[in-house]
Amino acid sequence: MKADKILLHFSQVFCGIDKGHPLRGAEMNEAYILEDGYIAIEGAKIIDVGTGMPDLQLIDENTELIDCTGKTAVPGLIDCHTHLVYGGSREHEFAQKLKGVPYLEILAEGEVF
Repeated sequence: MKADKILLHFSQVFCGIDKGHPLRGAEMNEAYILEDGYIAIEGAKIIDVGTGMPDLQLIDENTELIDCTGKTAVPGLIDCHTHLVYGGSREHEFAQKLKGVPYLEILAEGEVF
């Protein structure tokens, strides 16, 4: 299997322990950090994570090598809410809160941007 992209030379890569199933509870505390790490990607899937230089069998003339020196890789956090990530400024709400307006009253105004 060849990688489409390999992100190289991360200062640190935070890795959860692979238990073959989604981690839950105390299992989420089990992790390790790789120094000078790399992440190999094929399509939308991570196919290898390690330290130093990746196995040459992952690389061919089409593999894009991306230098990530000085960066840290951590698992993505997914917000499962169903509303817009950014729907406009809410600074007016902050001003109202400072004036003591209750949140439910602010919510009832229902200002749409």
